[in-house]
Amino acid sequence: MWFTNQIYVSPLRVHNQEDADIVYVPAIFGDDAACTRFMDTVVTAYPLVQHKPHLLALSYPLAIFMSCMSHDLAKLFTYISLESWSEHTEWTRELSLQSIATPYLGHLHWYAGSRKYTSPFETENKAQLVFASWVTRTFFERTILRDQCNQAADHICTFFEYDPSAEIKSAKLAIDGYERSYYVAMPRGDYVTRSSLYDVLCTGAVPIVFHANYSLFLPYHDIIDYSKLLLVVDTALDERAPSFLDSVQDYGIQQAKHKMQYLSRVAHLFQYSLNPDHSLVNFPARNSVDSKDDAFTATMKAVLRNLCARAILVECY
Repeated sequence: MWFTNQIYVSPLRVHNQEDADIVYVPAIFGDDAACTRFMDTVVTAYPLVQHKPHLLALSYPLAIFMSCMSHDLAKLFTYISLESWSEHTEWTRELSLQSIATPYLGHLHWYAGSRKYTSPFETENKAQLVFASWVTRTFFERTILRDQCNQAADHICTFFEYDPSAEIKSAKLAIDGYERSYYVAMPRGDYVTRSSLYDVLCTGAVPIVFHANYSLFLPYHDIIDYSKLLLVVDTALDERAPSFLDSVQDYGIQQAKHKMQYLSRVAHLFQYSLNPDHSLVNFPARNSVDSKDDAFTATMKAVLRNLCARAILVECY
């Protein structure tokens, strides 16, 4: 809804579809079946869909809507979703070329409501190497994560038990932990990525991820080098495997500082501003990063890059 609200108030918005370069469709689907029903009526509801690019907002990652995405008319849309990649089938991989990932709204937006966390970052004298919280709904992985941290010294790893019944309080404590740490463990949750990833990036810590192709699911991977932001650990969260902390300790604090230097230059792209500068969204600027860009303007630039790369918009040339 935050993203859609910014579209509604944008000075770039026109009220006649005939005058628009791109038609935005704020379809917030709760499940795959609702998306499929929408596709069944789309030509009647949006008569210009075969003549103008239509941008469809999905409220969940692309892979959640597998049946809908196999609909004959799905190829008519470009999608904004929380993940732009799917590993399930070849057709969803192809469709991911039509999808642009946008950052989740993290907990920072609910209790801080500002961009003050994007920079500068504290890089010296942090209290611990790794912070981990209950960041996975898989009980087995949660247990392994907790046990591996609890077996390490306090300055190596701290495990925080997240309390879903006190979400804002727990989020504040978790974010305090991110700020005190060089690295934060980020195993997958309901999907490959999760909202807390963006809180970690905006507080200046290095996410530890457990998926070799993790960056493909993230926003802006065409302009951001995620190898400079993430620590990809091959060790699975498995009681039979070595502790993931061994890999992190081998990597060390100095490498974390190098990643944090790069992060400080791009972190503002992951957090939504209360007052985005809509004038930054234009065709000439689509390939550039402005210091005033936020998640909204950066996502809209990514939309323009995608449409231009697919030769859908004549305004690109």
